[in-house]
This record gives sequence, structure tokens and C-alpha cells, in this order.
Amino acid sequence: MIPFNLCYLAAYARQKHPDVEFRIFNAGIKWFSHQDTAKEFVCFPPDFIGITATNICVFGSVIALTNLSKLSLPRAPKILYES
Repeated sequence: MIPFNLCYLAAYARQKHPDVEFRIFNAGIKWFSHQDTAKEFVCFPPDFIGITATNICVFGSVIALTNLSKLSLPRAPKILYES
């Protein structure tokens, strides 16, 4: 299940920027490793990468994924969000 907060954010952003494509990727549901998730970033080269964590327990995972995304797409800004 995709977190509702990301759906709300994408819906609002689509209203303001209808020409921009948004993708929400939930690696936890798909049981993707950090490396698999980074490969998904490269397949769809985003203008920015938003990484969210549902609680502080997965903060280490967020840092690992952020570091991999820096290697995969160094120019894409990273946005970290803890909900």
C-alpha cells in the first residue's frame, strides 16, 4: 500500500504542474533491496528523489538508500521526509 501522505502530495503537485510526471515507488512492499531500489531510480531518471521513512527505526535504511542514490544519480536533489 502506498502511503497516503505521498498520494496527497503527488495529487497537489499534479494540480500545480500537470506536465510533470510523478512516480511513487514503495520498496518496502516489493521487498526490494537498496541496490534494487537504486536501479529503479536509474530506469526512471528523476528530477529529484524523495525518500520517506515511516518511523525512526528505519533511519539507517534511509541513509543507506540516500547514499546509493547519490552514487546512481549524483545530480538529482534528494529530499528526506520522516512521517
